[in-house]
Amino acid sequence: LFSAYHDSEWTRLPLTKMSGVDALVALRVIQQSFLPTASTAFVQGPHPTADRTIGTRHATTAGVNRVEPLHKATASSNGSASKHAIIGVSAVSAVLGCRVLRRKVIGRRSRQAKVWRRQGPLVQERPTEIVSEVERLQLEAAKLRADVKELEAISMEAERQKQDALFRSWDFDSSGTLDEKELKFGVKQECMVELDDAKARRLLEALDENGDGVLQNEEFSLQRVEKTLQEFQKEERKIEEEARAKARERREQEEKEREKEEYLATLPERNEDDSLQTRLIAALAYLLPLLDAAERFGWPLAAVNPGLFQLLTVPMYLLNAVPFGLGFLLVFFGMQAIAGNPETPALIRFNMRQAIQLDVMLFFPIILGTLARFALNYYEIDLPGLTILASSAVFLAVLACSLYSIVNCLMGSYAKGIPYISEVSELTLNDTRPKSKESKESKDPEKDA
Repeated sequence: LFSAYHDSEWTRLPLTKMSGVDALVALRVIQQSFLPTASTAFVQGPHPTADRTIGTRHATTAGVNRVEPLHKATASSNGSASKHAIIGVSAVSAVLGCRVLRRKVIGRRSRQAKVWRRQGPLVQERPTEIVSEVERLQLEAAKLRADVKELEAISMEAERQKQDALFRSWDFDSSGTLDEKELKFGVKQECMVELDDAKARRLLEALDENGDGVLQNEEFSLQRVEKTLQEFQKEERKIEEEARAKARERREQEEKEREKEEYLATLPERNEDDSLQTRLIAALAYLLPLLDAAERFGWPLAAVNPGLFQLLTVPMYLLNAVPFGLGFLLVFFGMQAIAGNPETPALIRFNMRQAIQLDVMLFFPIILGTLARFALNYYEIDLPGLTILASSAVFLAVLACSLYSIVNCLMGSYAKGIPYISEVSELTLNDTRPKSKESKESKDPEKDA
């Protein structure tokens, strides 16, 4: 079988490229091709009958005979030979299949081993190369640091020698120190900066560390001198900028004053009359807010002390005598007209405008009181004490402002102490310009006469 296998065309197949199943199938084909076959004749007819006593088998069917092997011993020997051949070929097939699988496994391992052998030296050499590279870099870094230190030392030595030579060139008298004159001359020669005596003294004081009034070589440094001069220049620039800003503000203020004077020159001159008649008229203007406050908010105090309101009975009667309640409106608009007239004395105009502003401010507590009464009636709440307290507070506030203004009017001065109201009232006088000093002085002799 081996010789037949090697002589056949199966030997030209690469076993390393065959699988185990393919090898077994191929060997099975070889087995079938080399097994001995028995000569057999086939005839048509029914199944033959055997005569075992004679040792031969006959088959007869309608005149047709089937020929079979005649000798029983020959058939048995052939069967045993076939069995042995099948067992041998099966064993050889198994061996060849295992060999094919072994070759595949060995081939795969050999290829992996080749790869490992190729990579092995690199893997072994790589740590050594890395260590050597790190050491080389460390040596180079240390060498560079040493070179830098050496260069720094050389540079410092050269700078020191240069500084000593510069100090000796500034030291005219070879005293080993620099005074104000020597420092002034050296700065002019080296830095191209002209210093006066005050600035040279200031520079020497800034550089003198021990305070002995002179500059030693240890205290001298051109960099320090230049840095100190730069600081002086910055301070001077800052002072100059501040001076320019102040000058600019002063010019702007002067421009505003000039524009204001030009504007006031176009306005009529203010009437500064402060006679007794003018003072009384200015004081009577505050009857309007007093009467309005007494009518709306003075009822709690009137019930407690009726005599307090007896002085207000006559003017109240006169205002109420006008039908449809137009008395207050006529007085209100009349005072507005008088306050808006530039020819009216300024004292009267100011106090009438202030009295009108007080009367207008009563509008806010009136609105708040109306809303409070509506809310109390809606929720059916009765707070008589709160109503009395609020009304009395409003009336007393108006009374205090009016008395303060009346006293100032009788004194001939302007009552400018009421917040917001006085500021608004003062705007009324902006349509006139104050009297000049010359006009006041010209009228003083007439008053004396």
